[in-house]
Amino acid sequence: MFQHVLEELRPLKRFSAWIWVFLGVFALILRFFLSHNVLWVEQYYSKTVFPVIRYLFDFTTGKLPFAFIYLLLFLLVIFFVVKIRRIIGFKKSILAKLLYFFHLLLNIAGGLLFFFLFLWGYNYLRIPVKAQLGLVDPVLTVDDIKAELLRVKTLAIAARNTVTTEDTLVAFGEDQLPVDFEEHNKKDIIQLFQTLGYPTPGDVKARQLYPKGILLRWSTAGVYIPFTGECHIDAGLHPLQNVCAGT
Repeated sequence: MFQHVLEELRPLKRFSAWIWVFLGVFALILRFFLSHNVLWVEQYYSKTVFPVIRYLFDFTTGKLPFAFIYLLLFLLVIFFVVKIRRIIGFKKSILAKLLYFFHLLLNIAGGLLFFFLFLWGYNYLRIPVKAQLGLVDPVLTVDDIKAELLRVKTLAIAARNTVTTEDTLVAFGEDQLPVDFEEHNKKDIIQLFQTLGYPTPGDVKARQLYPKGILLRWSTAGVYIPFTGECHIDAGLHPLQNVCAGT
């Protein structure tokens, strides 16, 4: 029986059958090597390879009128269903089918790992912005913190007294924000980094993610997904929070 199963698994002996597993392992090995050469990460990945990836996203998925994550998930579901049906349809033993399924999971895991690291993950190894720009944390005393809290509290109370309704969406809704407020905010941030000599390649899109609360349930308002090249913010956020979370 064992010999029969090995015969059924003959297609898995090909190198191409394990390509995504090998790429995933290669990406991990490369990460280990780069973790000991952070200057290489800065020079060859973050400032050379990644900007190209960023611009490719900008001129492809960035042109879509909707979040690419929906289309990507749809395509992945179709791919997975087709693969599972194909495995079930094999005229092979149950054990062989289970091993083919395990092989599929390994390749998917390897592919996800490879693309995550290649499309974004190696940036986690780069020299922190604080170190590159020579920023120094200010030394704050308790009195400094109390004074700042009092100042902000005074401004907040004054601002709240100008609101004549308990409904904050009515008091300050999206229609009251300046046109292209997010773009203005983004432009100011880019100008600041460029003034400091820090590269800002590409134009990351901030897409609202539905259903509302899908990210807030995970205690986050927004997330960058490397597989789509887009920033995603929870659709349940207040308009004012959208601007902050998206930039």
